[in-house]
Amino acid sequence: MLHQYDLNKRKDDAFIPGVSDYAVSADKKKILVRSNAPWSIVAVTPKPQPGAGKINVDDIEVRIDPRAEWTQIFNEAWRINRDYFYAPNMHGADWNAMRQKYAAFLPHLATRGDLNRVIQWMCSELSVGHHRGGGG
Repeated sequence: MLHQYDLNKRKDDAFIPGVSDYAVSADKKKILVRSNAPWSIVAVTPKPQPGAGKINVDDIEVRIDPRAEWTQIFNEAWRINRDYFYAPNMHGADWNAMRQKYAAFLPHLATRGDLNRVIQWMCSELSVGHHRGGGG
């Protein structure tokens, strides 16, 4: 349940039932809300009617290029380690060379799991036992 509190009246109001996620717009006039599965955009006032503002996503198609996406993910994993790894000397690994070494596998990937494995191999060059990755 998403609640709305009026500071002037000092009153709490049950605003939208069944909310699993929401975000308020920057101007604080609208709310993107997920209630009982569908997404909706509703005004902050007045209290929305059930089903109001539903976003029709049934016909949305997203075209992706997995190879381009995987290359971007690989490069970001490399960059994040370059910028934030706790040891400035990368535990002796030539990090630029590691990028080139493991990027050679990118054209041969068949799944996201393959990408995770390549990133894991690259990060294993840092010789640290608590470095993990996954997901996707």
